[in-house]
Amino acid sequence: MRGYPRTGLALIGVFLLAGLGGCGSVGTIYQPDAFGATKTYAVVTVMANEKVGCKGSGGNPCNGGVFGLVNTLAKSNAYSEDAAEVLESTYPAALKALRASANLKIIDVKAQRAYREAVADEQPGGMMSAQHTVAKGYKYFSDEKLARLARDLKVDGVISVTLSYSAALSGVQVAGLGGGYKASTTVMVRAMDKSGKTVWFDYAAGQSDDGAGTFAGAVDFPKLRPFFSESTGKAAKKLMDDFNDKSRKM
Repeated sequence: MRGYPRTGLALIGVFLLAGLGGCGSVGTIYQPDAFGATKTYAVVTVMANEKVGCKGSGGNPCNGGVFGLVNTLAKSNAYSEDAAEVLESTYPAALKALRASANLKIIDVKAQRAYREAVADEQPGGMMSAQHTVAKGYKYFSDEKLARLARDLKVDGVISVTLSYSAALSGVQVAGLGGGYKASTTVMVRAMDKSGKTVWFDYAAGQSDDGAGTFAGAVDFPKLRPFFSESTGKAAKKLMDDFNDKSRKM
């Protein structure tokens, strides 16, 4: 397998979830001759890290620091970190940005018989493998199956889109109280051609302008969730602006 293997991408996803700001970056890949107005790709996997992470000043801000035990026992939806709902409401913004590029023609994979008949793979387990929630209507595939799927779909390559969400601390918080959180999204894409070579790998992050406060010392997720559409849209636009700039220079 050339490029980043899926296990490596899982680890990269963990690092991206932890935050990119000021901590260096993971190398990107762009092969110019793999793209253009005549090239056709299929987005075959859309997924997200299964939990919404938190960027704070220590402890576990998702569970309210010292208030975490109380919040967990309450089992209120206000403290749910499940990313499934956020994924379903935000991934269309990422796909819209991909489809808007003049250098990337995306087919409707759900309408393809070869895709409907393709059998999804189990996600790798173990401590070094991040688990993902797959968007409804999409499937998870191993690297070995991706190249074959591109050939079966009669496209130049296939794309996997991975999103990572986090609640980013905004303002001053003392002992788990005060301050607020903004929605932050990282969009990561990987394109593989029919031979199994990774021809595009890149990522970008976006953050909402506004956000939500805390409730009983924890992130108020029901109020924060709507802002992830904005942060995802910003991340996807940044990603594709960079992709289009590279395409124009070639």
